[in-house]
Amino acid sequence: MVRVKATFRRGRFFGWRVLAYSGPGPVQPGDIVVRVNRHSVERPNQFMKVWEQLPDQPELVVEMVRGGRRLTLRYPIVDQEQ
Repeated sequence: MVRVKATFRRGRFFGWRVLAYSGPGPVQPGDIVVRVNRHSVERPNQFMKVWEQLPDQPELVVEMVRGGRRLTLRYPIVDQEQ
């Protein structure tokens, strides 16, 4: 559903540039995801930590840059079994 590429600024990791996205929501190719639920996701273990904490969170918060402007997207996490 999503293809990304690491993006660097001044030789340091900045975020994940979205190359292609076919899921729901307002994410667009070119967006750069910089944080998820207030955590960096530069390394796989950082992503896994965020992923493992999701069931205990009320929402998914994605901080990103689009066209040079910072955006924050919020998605409520709903228990589908209720």
